[in-house]
Amino acid sequence: MRTFLIPVLVLGLFSCGEKAPETSALGQSLSEGEPLTLRLQPNRVQEFQVSLDLDMKMDMAIMEMDQILNMEILQTYRPGNGDTACVMRSKLTRIVMKQTPKGLIGRAMGPSSFDSDAPEEAEGALAMELKDRFSEIINQSVSTAFGSRGNVLRQEGTTGMDNMGKGSGGPGSAEGIVYYLAQFPETAIAPGDSWESSYQTGGGEKALTVSVNYTYLGMEEGRVVLEAVGNIPEKTVESKGTQVTVSSDFTSILRVDPETGITMEADMEQKMRMNAQVEGAEMPTQINISLSYRLN
Repeated sequence: MRTFLIPVLVLGLFSCGEKAPETSALGQSLSEGEPLTLRLQPNRVQEFQVSLDLDMKMDMAIMEMDQILNMEILQTYRPGNGDTACVMRSKLTRIVMKQTPKGLIGRAMGPSSFDSDAPEEAEGALAMELKDRFSEIINQSVSTAFGSRGNVLRQEGTTGMDNMGKGSGGPGSAEGIVYYLAQFPETAIAPGDSWESSYQTGGGEKALTVSVNYTYLGMEEGRVVLEAVGNIPEKTVESKGTQVTVSSDFTSILRVDPETGITMEADMEQKMRMNAQVEGAEMPTQINISLSYRLN
C-alpha cells in the first residue's frame, strides 16, 4: 500500500480594488508569478539527501491499523543526452517502520517496529516478516531516466526496490514517483493554467492508469507551486483465488525549482479504497495516506 488556494478579494477604502495575495495550504503568501516554461533540465550533477515519510491509516473490516514509514534516500540527478533530459538515481539508505494495530484482533497482534540501522532490534509479527526484505533493499538503487517534461522514459534497478514502491510512493516505482514529481506541459504556463497527464503503473492484468490534473498556483519563496489532483479508476485484479477491487484519488502540492525543474518539496493526501473477496466473503478497506517529500 502509496490545500487548496482560497483567493480573497479585499475591497476597502485603501485597497483600490486590488486582489490580495493568495495563500497556500501552509498559510504562506503566494505571488502570481510570470508565465514560464517548465523543463526538467539539471545542468550539472546534483546530489540531495531526501526524506520521504508516509503516515498510513487503515480501516479494515476486522481491525484498524496505523503505520508510519520513514525513508532516507540519497538522490542524484545527472544531465542526460538526446531525448533523455536527466537520470535520477535513488539509493535507499535507511527505512524505519512503526505499526500500531487497533481493536481486539489488533491488540492480539501487537505493535511492530523496524529500523534498518538496528535490524536486530526489530519487534512484532510484521517487522519479523519483513525484516529480511527490508534489509535486502538497503543501499540498493533504482535509476529513472526522464524526458524534459518530467515524463518517465525507463527505469533500471533492484526488483526489491520496485516492489517496495508499488502503491506506496516508494523510491523505486513509477507509480510512486507520480505522487511527488511533476510532469510539465509542452507550452508556457501562467498562474491558474491547468494541464493533464497520465501514467501507466504495473503491467499485464494488474496495469492501472493514473490520470493527473496539474494547476500552476503561483510562486512561493522562489519555487513554482503546483497542485496535482490524481485519480486511479476502479480496477479488479485476481491473485491466488482472491479478487481485489482498488480505486484511489489523491491531491499533492509540489514546489519546483524553476531553473532545473527538480521538485524540491511535495505534500500528498491520498484516499485508497480496496475490497477483497475471498470465497464469497467481502473485506472492504479504507486507507488514508499522507506523504511528505523533502530534498535537503
